[in-house]
Amino acid sequence: MKASAPPVALLMAAAALLSGCVTHRFFIDLRSANRIQYVVDGDSVDVFDGLIQLPRKDAWTLTDRQRTEGVDEEPTIRLSYTANPGTTIKHPVGPPENPGRITVHRGRNPLYKNVRVDAEFPSWEVKERYGDPEKYLPDTLLQVLDQPDFDSLSPGKREEYEQRFWEAQVHSARDRYRHMLNDLVLPELESRGRVVDDDAYEQGAIPLEEKMDVLSRACLRAGENASDLDWYDELRMPLAESAMVILGGHTADWLPLADSLERRYKSWLDFSDESVVLELLMPGRVSTTIQPDTLRGDTLVWEFTGDTVSDSTLVLTASSWEPRWPGVILLLLLIQAVATFLLHRRYRRRA
Repeated sequence: MKASAPPVALLMAAAALLSGCVTHRFFIDLRSANRIQYVVDGDSVDVFDGLIQLPRKDAWTLTDRQRTEGVDEEPTIRLSYTANPGTTIKHPVGPPENPGRITVHRGRNPLYKNVRVDAEFPSWEVKERYGDPEKYLPDTLLQVLDQPDFDSLSPGKREEYEQRFWEAQVHSARDRYRHMLNDLVLPELESRGRVVDDDAYEQGAIPLEEKMDVLSRACLRAGENASDLDWYDELRMPLAESAMVILGGHTADWLPLADSLERRYKSWLDFSDESVVLELLMPGRVSTTIQPDTLRGDTLVWEFTGDTVSDSTLVLTASSWEPRWPGVILLLLLIQAVATFLLHRRYRRRA
């Protein structure tokens, strides 16, 4: 165990949902082909289970599709897409409601070419939306859990600390569903031009809180090894009932939206351990805001996992410039002509 353990979103039902690995690869070529390529590669089931987004047809063109049959494993699929660098191109590596973006800026100067690329991978806001068990632990305990010699503690002390961390996970699981109720209710209230009535909200949340009381007590009694913090099946109806009490309508009205929020959560679980690779080939001299992980010839390469954007947006900016030789030569000839004219004029005055 360690203090930097991921939020509870990664601790609930992860083994059941993360059956394979998918790689998202971007190749931005602004030197030779002047194109952006996106390749998604992984188990066929993972690619087509709907938890990860595939590129929009209006922005991307499917150029290649390769399927490899596995002997003892699921078949793998490789889908290749291309897009022409425009002002901004949306890409699918991001939350369902907030896709990523690749923006290419080209400077207009007769003397040099200037190109800047902004590759944005949006935050999934995991702690904010799904809870953070660490906020329920004191700093002193977090420091102990993060020590490399944690396993050398006495069995009793280690069991005590592990129990404390399990309790924090249970509290964080409750936060996850409270946040889900917020996501059900608050946007709708805002769209109606209504402010939140704290008393009415608290009263409406009673069905959800009562059911969570039962589930959390059962988990604390059973312990980590005999419990599951993925409570959505049990809380689906209480969530909709609470939304109905606060907003009106019928319980069934709020079930589809609750299901979509749960699907976003599962999309995060699916994406969190996937690999993202960005390869960039640009003309001229290149500078970047984040140092590349590797350099393959003239191609800059960055690699990270989905967990990198759990709680913060990653924006990678690269810029380059190179002279436009016809313009430079013309300017030099003009300077030379002006200098020659001035020298000749000065010579004639002296004569």
